[in-house]
Amino acid sequence: MCWTRPDVLTPVTSSSWGGTTRASTRSSRSRNSSGHTEGWAVARRRRCWCIPPTGTSPRPHSTAGRSTRCSSGGCTNSGSERRIAVSDVAAVWWGHATSTVELDGRRVLTDPVFADRLMHLRRRTPTPAPEALEADLVVVSHLHPDHFHVPSLRRLRRGTTVLVPRNGGRLLRGAGLDVDEVTSGTVATSTGLRIEVTPAAHSDQRHHGSRLRGEPLGFVVRGRRSSVWYPGDTALADHIDDVRDIDLALVPVGGWGPTLGKGHMDPAAAAEAVRRVGARWAVPVHWGTFWPIGMRRWASTYHRLFRMPGRRFVEAVDAGADVSLAPHGARLRWEELGG
Repeated sequence: MCWTRPDVLTPVTSSSWGGTTRASTRSSRSRNSSGHTEGWAVARRRRCWCIPPTGTSPRPHSTAGRSTRCSSGGCTNSGSERRIAVSDVAAVWWGHATSTVELDGRRVLTDPVFADRLMHLRRRTPTPAPEALEADLVVVSHLHPDHFHVPSLRRLRRGTTVLVPRNGGRLLRGAGLDVDEVTSGTVATSTGLRIEVTPAAHSDQRHHGSRLRGEPLGFVVRGRRSSVWYPGDTALADHIDDVRDIDLALVPVGGWGPTLGKGHMDPAAAAEAVRRVGARWAVPVHWGTFWPIGMRRWASTYHRLFRMPGRRFVEAVDAGADVSLAPHGARLRWEELGG
């Protein structure tokens, strides 16, 4: 069993995610002197940690430029690392499906939800920092309130470009935003970035019983050198096979309750999606953020569906991609391999 862990780590804070400095190799979360949460994010070189038989210690293997096989057998990192440069890409996962990606000096924000309470759901992670509101482009994948959250969208800077599914524009009337309704197959250019709109296999209703419907979507955003794929909520379906040449995949791996309904991917399905699109770097999202109020007493379900999807995804991804797990609000930067 193998998963990737950072070989060199970078400290970041939720109050200033615009810069990084080098640090020692530790993986922790603490409060710094100013009271902000400090996390440790992935940086330079992939390392494969192989779990040998029970009772012995894990052994790290550098995978730079060669294949590795752990001595316990059955744990293989089959591919050599490719020299690829995506050093102009950085990402912050704020929680649930809300992430900021830096690409070509632009900030792209996905499905912004800044609230700590959504109907019967409560955020069990830190509230997104004010920096989460800073965006040059916003993409909204579908109409469900935990993705198309009108109060959060209305907090964005006036004039911000927001791409939404068809019929979603009416929800943002008077918000002062530059709202464009898009459909799958749309190719657009905004703030110097190319946006390719893809389909998603998910419910098209605003909520159960609602007459408001809009096609669920995913997005590929391409800069001059790098690309990001955010599929939105979707089942593992044939449309994923049409996505190609992806550097970073922000891939949903879970949900927010005691069951994972249709139209979603579990960690294994999400890992297969990453394999299909050939993503070089993956960050799991849509897990470990919201949970129904009063349901913590279901300990085994909470552990399996709230706490573990990220780790299960890491274990399911094959050697062709790096995976980053980090605290909410930590800035991740994937530097050129082998340099």
